[in-house]
Amino acid sequence: MSVITAIGAPLSHAEESFIERGRAAFVVRFPGQDYDATSWSIRHLKKSGSGQGNVSLLYTRIAKGHQSEVLPSRFAVAIKACLAVGGKEPGSMYNCSTAARWLWEAMDRHLGGNHEAFSWAGFGKEDAERAEEIMIESGMKPSSIYRRCVDLQGLLTVLAEAGVIAPVAPDFRTPRQDSADRLTLDGQEARNSLLPSEEAISALADVYSGKHELDPFDQLLSCVPALMFASGLRVIEPLQFTTEPIRKEGNRYFLLYFKAKGRGGN
Repeated sequence: MSVITAIGAPLSHAEESFIERGRAAFVVRFPGQDYDATSWSIRHLKKSGSGQGNVSLLYTRIAKGHQSEVLPSRFAVAIKACLAVGGKEPGSMYNCSTAARWLWEAMDRHLGGNHEAFSWAGFGKEDAERAEEIMIESGMKPSSIYRRCVDLQGLLTVLAEAGVIAPVAPDFRTPRQDSADRLTLDGQEARNSLLPSEEAISALADVYSGKHELDPFDQLLSCVPALMFASGLRVIEPLQFTTEPIRKEGNRYFLLYFKAKGRGGN
């Protein structure tokens, strides 16, 4: 692979601190791997039975004809820090890394190919909006563009919170794409059939009001719907918690869990 090296203004204190945090988190989440490598394996993070899917985070360009080019180090190390400290599940990490690769294509246009001039201080919301334009030009489906823009906004939020960039609010123009089954009577009926019955809801109310005496196991089970109501987790997600699911990195706390998503309900 050909390597692109970016040599711009010196790193800011915030940038250096954030990258240091990223490297520390990387050692924990990606044992035995190299932070500066052109790809990270996420195979060890994928839960059993989730299928192969994408098993590597790539730090190379995404534009046709340029996939052999490694992302400039100054750009890549900050993006890597976002992924390392974010605590996201493997699929979301892959999507965020893909969004970052599209962002670099926008920066490449901004810089006119002069990659050595890159610095985060020169980043603006127009660059994020340009990334969306490039995705549209590539022929990507609107639903995918919308999701990558959401991922990109998440990355920019993390960078802004770390002080690497100023807070930005890009005006993305690709709307959220509604699922077709929400627009049909059969689809709505199928979705409604997955909802709990009124009897089940009333039974839960009785449990939480203390109307029934529960053994320790049932008390534990009653916490599952409470977590779902409070956090929006799917039922399978709290059921697969590790014994110590809460992690602290700096002043932030993260709840680590295996994300489960699929049609038909979990």
